[in-house]
Amino acid sequence: MGALKSKFRRSKSRSDKTNDASVKSPKKLSKKKSVNLPESQSARKTVDPRLPFSNYRQIFSIRNAWKAIQRAMEECAKETFVSFLTKNAKYRAVFTDVKGLKDEDLETLRFHEDFELKAMNMFNIFDDVITNLEEVNKALRTIEYEAEPTEFTAKMLKAYHNPFIETIKWHLGSDRFTEATENNFELLYQFVYDEMLKYVRDDTAEPDEVEEEATTVENDAVEPDIPNIDADVHAEADAADPGNENEADHENEADHKNEADHKNETDHESEADNGNETNNVGNDSVVVEDSQIEVSLCADEKS
Repeated sequence: MGALKSKFRRSKSRSDKTNDASVKSPKKLSKKKSVNLPESQSARKTVDPRLPFSNYRQIFSIRNAWKAIQRAMEECAKETFVSFLTKNAKYRAVFTDVKGLKDEDLETLRFHEDFELKAMNMFNIFDDVITNLEEVNKALRTIEYEAEPTEFTAKMLKAYHNPFIETIKWHLGSDRFTEATENNFELLYQFVYDEMLKYVRDDTAEPDEVEEEATTVENDAVEPDIPNIDADVHAEADAADPGNENEADHENEADHKNEADHKNETDHESEADNGNETNNVGNDSVVVEDSQIEVSLCADEKS
């Protein structure tokens, strides 16, 4: 009996140890190690102070948007040029090297090679500038060498602004053409505009010669209809005072009467003159007859 109890105690003590071992002691919480992530390229890059952008993210956004334009640059350039000339038809005469530009339909001309080359001039400048926004010196050299061949003036550059922005918006769509994207392209266009003014003719203070010529042609083709001011004044006066009509009638009657009297006097004078002439003729004939009688008497005496 005693041996059984001691065995039982030994087994029980083993189980207790097992249970004690199964209970895990709580671990101490370890401190999280801080991970130093590399900075993004946009955060590390700085913007050239000559550019109108405040951070590199704006440059990154413009480049991403421009990639979509590059895939259809010819079409976008022609669309912008057509819109520009449609809204400013007076500038058609400027581009003399584009055949038929002055008279032919723009939708037909968009398929001509010389029209496409002229339309691409401005888009090539924007493409080179956007590509070299991190190398501003190259962008400025592009503007310097390519500004004059565009044949644009200061007024034309200002008029080109809206068609350009509208084409970007049309091609990107309302989802991608956000307010931030529009603001970035506005800044870009102003930068290109200011730089191109250094190399193109500034005609902002000059009269628009093309428009004046068109106005002169229109004036020559249509004769002005000048109203009879005196007649209108008399008509208004007659309408305001009915008595004036009676006076006018009396004046007309008096004028007719005077004309009739003057005519009668003229007729009488003419008749009198005719009578005098007739008498003179008669007298001349009498004198002739007398001379004939004298001649005949002389002849009788000689016989």
